[in-house]
Amino acid sequence: MTIEKGQMISIRNNLSRSNEEVRKEIYRALGEESGIDVHVHEGIVRLTGVVDTEESLDFIESTVRELPGVDDVENELTVKIVQ
Repeated sequence: MTIEKGQMISIRNNLSRSNEEVRKEIYRALGEESGIDVHVHEGIVRLTGVVDTEESLDFIESTVRELPGVDDVENELTVKIVQ
């Protein structure tokens, strides 16, 4: 198998998908109204934003990790501090 320069691959899922396809799939899984920002580059997903609970944070990360085309997740989500 020869990989051309600029060709995107997902080794873990053995599936080739564009950054935008992966991003759209993540928003479908989480919901557009989740308030989470999703950035995708060559199978690496960076999640930013604020969630209500630690459980939500863990659920979101595990959900995203299982999606086709995701090789790794940089979870920069924070849990909202309630006063």
